[in-house]
Amino acid sequence: MKRTKLALVCLAVVAGLGALVTAATQFVHAPASNQPDLQDMLGTPKTEMQLRLYGANRDPKTGESKSALSVGHDVFSDNGKTKLLSLNQYVSGAAEDVHYRADGSKHWSRDYFPNYSAGTAVQRSVSWFASDGKTYTGHEVKRADGSWERVGHLLDSGNYQQTYYCADGKTPQKIQLFDKDKRFLNEQAVFCTTGKSVREITTGEYGKKTLKLYHQDGTLAADISQQDDYEVVMYSGDVYDDNGKQTAHYDHEYGMGGSISTFDQIENGITVIEWRGSDYGNAQVDFLLPASTKDEKLKRFTQGIKNPIYPDKNSKLLSVTEYEADGKTEAREIYLGDDGITPNKITKQISTDLLLTYTLDADGRKIVKASVRSYLKKTEVEQALPADVNVKIPAEELKLVEHADEPKWDDGQTDTGNKLYDFP
Repeated sequence: MKRTKLALVCLAVVAGLGALVTAATQFVHAPASNQPDLQDMLGTPKTEMQLRLYGANRDPKTGESKSALSVGHDVFSDNGKTKLLSLNQYVSGAAEDVHYRADGSKHWSRDYFPNYSAGTAVQRSVSWFASDGKTYTGHEVKRADGSWERVGHLLDSGNYQQTYYCADGKTPQKIQLFDKDKRFLNEQAVFCTTGKSVREITTGEYGKKTLKLYHQDGTLAADISQQDDYEVVMYSGDVYDDNGKQTAHYDHEYGMGGSISTFDQIENGITVIEWRGSDYGNAQVDFLLPASTKDEKLKRFTQGIKNPIYPDKNSKLLSVTEYEADGKTEAREIYLGDDGITPNKITKQISTDLLLTYTLDADGRKIVKASVRSYLKKTEVEQALPADVNVKIPAEELKLVEHADEPKWDDGQTDTGNKLYDFP
């Protein structure tokens, strides 16, 4: 019984090695059997090539490789002391060869598109490294049709420049610049269809960045600034429509003490709705009247929102404050029940001391009780109901209105990992 099991194990190992060697042979595109193999062509003694197996990294249930690598070769010289070359086959079918210096540092490497038939490997990229074996001095990436996708090179200043190309492989689509620590500095990009600028990013003192986004016809779409002074991060932006008219302005401040946010909806140069929220309390939305000056805010009505961050799926209307024609004097305040939909109370300040309160029915449509409260006397006296007990509230005052999405800080995804060279 033991001999039978041992034989089966040996057969399995041989079969596994055979499959991996076959895969490795296809990867290096070895010539026909009557010609010298890879080691012979490299002039490398047979004992100085090592086949790396990754079967041990496969999931025992699914059989899939837990690592990206499937199989690989390492080629050595000096009786196996110095690694010259690594040949790697990936699970995806892609492949690469990595060349080393005498000190073992990575010198340059090439990557190939996956799943091409044996003998027809198509190079996708090549990259070169500085003496540390890590810092890129240059790289080139092509598409399957042979056109340029992107290239990069190290500048004399120590910065690294990367250029992406349009589908024609000739027209630069965006040019990015990174510092020696791989941190994004700035970018210029164009629409391939029009050649007009997509975005412009500039950096300033004290961590300030400015981003301008454009429509395809070249008109400004958004002008955004970001300021990080280590204690507080501030965002400020202006948004424009296709006709170049401003539609929004927003400010956000995030710090150790919490956050404060404002969003203004603008029509024909006038702020018509203003959202305000902070970690210190609930949000407030002001629906405004045309103001005589830019800084003057005349209110039609104000909504109190249960949630400092609005809009949000948990946001709920708490109250509505209506204003007189002057846009400053409060006319009445409407309170809503726990559902955030049904009014249950209306108050009106009839003097500096007296507050009139109407209690509404379960449907929020009729007044069922009236009382006047004195702050000085600390009394509350029930009053006769008004002649018309029906409650009239404009529908727009009880509707939560979400503001438009703010443009995202879009620098071409360069701040995601700050990758100079992102070919997998």
